[in-house]
Amino acid sequence: MDVHRLAGDEAHDTLAFLSLVPELDARVLPAPVLSVQATRLSGGLAVGLSVHHAVADGRAVWRFMEAWSSAAREGSPVTKVLGPPHYSRDVISHPNADELAREMLKTVAPNLPKAKPVSTFVALAALSWTAFVRSKGLGAGDDTYLAFLADLRSRLDPRVSEAYLGNCVRACLASCADAADLLGQAGILHAARAVQAAVAEMEAAPLSGTDKGWMQKLMRLPFQRLTNVAASPRFRAYEAADFGFGKPARVELVSMNHDGEMVLVGGRRDGEVQASVSMDPAHMDAFKACILG
Repeated sequence: MDVHRLAGDEAHDTLAFLSLVPELDARVLPAPVLSVQATRLSGGLAVGLSVHHAVADGRAVWRFMEAWSSAAREGSPVTKVLGPPHYSRDVISHPNADELAREMLKTVAPNLPKAKPVSTFVALAALSWTAFVRSKGLGAGDDTYLAFLADLRSRLDPRVSEAYLGNCVRACLASCADAADLLGQAGILHAARAVQAAVAEMEAAPLSGTDKGWMQKLMRLPFQRLTNVAASPRFRAYEAADFGFGKPARVELVSMNHDGEMVLVGGRRDGEVQASVSMDPAHMDAFKACILG
C-alpha cells in the first residue's frame, strides 16, 4: 500500500482507504455503534474509525475525536477548551408544528438583510456544484440539486450545548430548475444564492424538514444530477486525530465515495480547508479542470 499516495492530494485508491476502516454490522440488534481499526503501514500508522450515524452527527464525532486524542496526549479527555460531553436526549424537543408561525417565518426570511458575505461552506459548495454540472455535461432544461446537512445546535430554542454528543442535524436541499443557469459567468453566484436560500429556509424553521416526508422527497430526486456536500470546514479533523504523534499525514471520511460527493474538513495547516471529491472517473478530469481553471 502506497502511503505517500494515501496522504496525497491526487486521485485516491478507494479500495485501499476502505480496507483501513472497520465495518459496522447493523443487521442484528443490538448492533455496534463504534469500531476502531489500527493498521501498521510501511513508514506510518493508519487509524480507521467507523461510527453509526444513528447515534452521532459529524460535529459530535469530531468532538469525540478531540476528547479521545486529548486523553492520549494529555491523559484527560477534558481540557480548558473542551468540556465534558453529555448524552442527554432531553435537550431536543420536537414540538407540534405551528403552521401559521412557520409560514410567517418563511415569508419574512427572504426579506431580511443579506449584506454579509457568503461563508466558506457556501462558496465551496457553489464552486463544486457548478463544476459538477459542467463535468457531467448537464445543460438547458436539466434540473439539478445540491444536498447538505445543517447543524441545529445553535438554531434550536433553547440552544443545544456544544458538548451534546449525538445527532442534531437537518437535511437541506438547494435546487436549480435549469442547469444552464449554473453554466454562465454568473453560475457560481446563482449557485451560491440557491445554497443560501436553502440555509435561510432551514434557519426560519429548523425542524420543518425532520419528518419522514423528507426522505421520500430525497428518494425521488434524480441522483445523476444531485451533488452532496458533507461535513464542514469547521470540523478540526487534523487536531482531533492528533494522538500525541503530531497531526496525521491524511484524514479522510472514506465512506463518502459515491459519484458527486464532496467532503469538507479543516485542513492540516491553519486556515486551510481540505476538500475531498468523489466522482465517476470518466468525469474527474473535467471536474478538476473546472475547479483549477
